[in-house]
Amino acid sequence: MPLDSASLQSDLHSLFVSPPVVMDGDDVDYSASRQACAQAWADAMTGYAAAVVPPSTTIAAASFVLFVQLTTAFGTGSAAAAVDAAFQAWAASLGAGMAPGFVAVPPPSPPGFPSGLAAAQASHSAAAAYWAGLIDAWCRTGTATPAGGGAPVLWA
Repeated sequence: MPLDSASLQSDLHSLFVSPPVVMDGDDVDYSASRQACAQAWADAMTGYAAAVVPPSTTIAAASFVLFVQLTTAFGTGSAAAAVDAAFQAWAASLGAGMAPGFVAVPPPSPPGFPSGLAAAQASHSAAAAYWAGLIDAWCRTGTATPAGGGAPVLWA
């Protein structure tokens, strides 16, 4: 199965319904909570891309890149642009694993988290569907050209 938007939507729904909050006694540990949230997003993207076509050998590395960058992004005052950058880094890492059989070009523009955050969603389900759809449409603009020659194919 190629890119799995249904699993991404399901994982995001679970994350939105029950976001990870790490407690330190009676207080929220915001640093650990950011890390747990970043890990949940990275795990969701791992499941989403597990069978990407063309195949990638760097899915775990891409997810680690996403985790690290999202942990940082979630600690900033305005995280949306940093989240876009984290997803672009994830895609670059994912594409690198398509070599040597393919020369990958990640999606040419960011996913669009800043504009997506401008419109609130009515429910957890609606939010999960929206974000999974946005990420899936964006990811499928990545291309891979066979190393031996031929026409580029869209990531699927």
